[in-house]
Amino acid sequence: MEQNFSERDSIELISGMIKKTRQNLEVGSGNVFLYYGYSSLVIAIATYFTTLLTGSNIWNLLWFLMFVPMAVLMGKAQKEKPDVTTYTDRMLGNTWKIVGLLMILSVIVITVYGFVSGTIYFPVMLPVALLAVSMGSMITGLTVKKNSVTAISIVGFIIPVKVLIDMATGNGYTPAWNLIGGLSFLCTLVIPGHILNRKSSRS
Repeated sequence: MEQNFSERDSIELISGMIKKTRQNLEVGSGNVFLYYGYSSLVIAIATYFTTLLTGSNIWNLLWFLMFVPMAVLMGKAQKEKPDVTTYTDRMLGNTWKIVGLLMILSVIVITVYGFVSGTIYFPVMLPVALLAVSMGSMITGLTVKKNSVTAISIVGFIIPVKVLIDMATGNGYTPAWNLIGGLSFLCTLVIPGHILNRKSSRS
């Protein structure tokens, strides 16, 4: 009796762990993708129109609002820690922590170098952020074995490379870069987020 109970209890425990891991990996990740993705789209459109209509590049500072959902979600994650944390959960979590850290470091480097050189050029922050996010999405797609997430993220990766080429060839900033950034975020956050949630609901 005692041995049978132990085996049954072990099976239930393993089943519960698998279920929790799927929820954390697919539904949780998908929702986070959508929080950031739709926030970035709203900011991209708002920044495009404000810079276009006013002719002032100061409105590009609206992109710093991306740190708001980051702070909210980090605070939420601290309060609602999952019952089960697997190696895959930790790996994905650390991947996106690195993405966030790269963005913060980029802001610091651009600012410090700007004070030293006399020119703070924040437009370079856009392609750097897009590259970091696209790589995070590609890693997520490979980890959860969802090739469609990786494939669409590659498209999102190509966009900031094009922006960097424009910078290197002397083509300066235009308000349209904000829409280009929004398109990249659409490919690396919004669409992958819906793919992950759809996969979870089917499961």
